Amino acid sequence: MKKLSLIILLLFIQNAKAQDSTVFALLGNLAQLPYQCFELDGVLSTPDKKYQLLAGVHLTDGYTNAQQARNVKPFEAAFMKKASDKIQGLGFGGQIRMNLSNNPNSRWKMYAALGANRYNYNLKFYENAYVYDQPPFYHYTVAVHKEKFTRVALDAQLIFNYSPGVLFFETGLGLAYNQSNIPKAIEDYRTYHTSNMDYGFTGLSPIFSIRMGAWLF
Repeated sequence: MKKLSLIILLLFIQNAKAQDSTVFALLGNLAQLPYQCFELDGVLSTPDKKYQLLAGVHLTDGYTNAQQARNVKPFEAAFMKKASDKIQGLGFGGQIRMNLSNNPNSRWKMYAALGANRYNYNLKFYENAYVYDQPPFYHYTVAVHKEKFTRVALDAQLIFNYSPGVLFFETGLGLAYNQSNIPKAIEDYRTYHTSNMDYGFTGLSPIFSIRMGAWLF
């Protein structure tokens, strides 16, 4: 039954493409992977290929410690412990695109795009807390901090698209304005907001996209 369903789906896709009537594609954005973020997008196109509407969801699920680590006290390896931050969250976004190419039926197209994304983050991070035993003795314990923050990004991009047959490839380059609500507890202990490539940056930053997928129907 599964094989029959797959054959029917493939025949449907090929028939739709033969009629040049495919208007929906399912994509993944590989440029999000360095952020330990998995993005799945759907693209809806007008039949004349002049406009596209993209809607997507993104799931962040990863560990990080690199540039985000900040120890309030000097780190003493003999006593203190290191633990990686855990960052997770579900977000969503969309984009409106207009075809700038002269030939809408060409495999190569260029789009101008305006978009918006909202990222919701749950951050768990750690601090080595100084605990007195009976003076002058002391020890360190790892205190756990849990914080939430969001980032809204408005972007403008130029997108270069290549669609041979049912396949879909594109890369985009542009500029985004980010607005984040970083709690003071995160600012005091972590640097998730100081670089324009950080999770919680506020201000202008470059934006990249590399999407791959296929036209489904």
